[in-house]
Amino acid sequence: MNKEECENKMNKITKELLNEQKIDKENFTKNFLMKKTNAKDIVLSMGINPGREEKQYKANEKVNDYIYFWNTKNLTKKEKHDLKVFNDYYVFKHSYHSENYKIFSKLDAKAHWGQEDYLSEDEIKKMLKNCGKDLKENYVKRIVEIIRKMQDEEGKKKGPYVFFSDLIWYSDSNQKTIEEALKQEIPEFNEKIIELVKLNIEYYKPKLIVVTNSFASKLIEKAKFNSNDDLNEHNSMIELFDVPIILASMVSGRKSMDIFSKERLKEQIAKVYKRI
Repeated sequence: MNKEECENKMNKITKELLNEQKIDKENFTKNFLMKKTNAKDIVLSMGINPGREEKQYKANEKVNDYIYFWNTKNLTKKEKHDLKVFNDYYVFKHSYHSENYKIFSKLDAKAHWGQEDYLSEDEIKKMLKNCGKDLKENYVKRIVEIIRKMQDEEGKKKGPYVFFSDLIWYSDSNQKTIEEALKQEIPEFNEKIIELVKLNIEYYKPKLIVVTNSFASKLIEKAKFNSNDDLNEHNSMIELFDVPIILASMVSGRKSMDIFSKERLKEQIAKVYKRI
């Protein structure tokens, strides 16, 4: 299934799930699945819904690639400084994506932007233009060289690529909006949740999914067992369509799990990935 077809199906199901009286219809996103190039070995980190990032949504030049965070440990101070041009537009200061990436550290995992052919020079130019920067040839060349340097380093890692997705593709920084909008009686609610997971699996073809949001974890768990009531005993892992899914809570932010729980999650991820 191609990207556009999958997004259209996910959008349709999402709109069926949400109470339209409790949402802003303009917050539905159309181009949200992450671009794949040569990535074969993939693990997927899944949340509940994307937060709203004003600068990104107001961009003038449409782009197909996104960064979210950089791994800059092998860059010089000057190179790190030059990359700050993307801050708040494509690299966000909060730790959501970087922390969700780090839980796969025991796999020697690679960031999605480490893929070959990811971020063409034309895409980088569009991104810089959105950031309000003058596109002088030497300036663009320098930024491209820095990005390629990071991609080369990322490509040396032996593990899978980490991709990010969400269960409900409706942009809102307040999760309570999603929780309230989902409180409605609709036919085949659990089946629609399962279908959203299935579409993620069909598009990304991940070897493993880790859900790092307790609300999303509960929705998927209840859908798996087709229950409309809270389950008495919760599962730390389930399987759907032959893909193991680790159910967890947030690993970043104010309500994130403690460091010991996070280490146990990393161990579980490594154990499950090794088995498969």
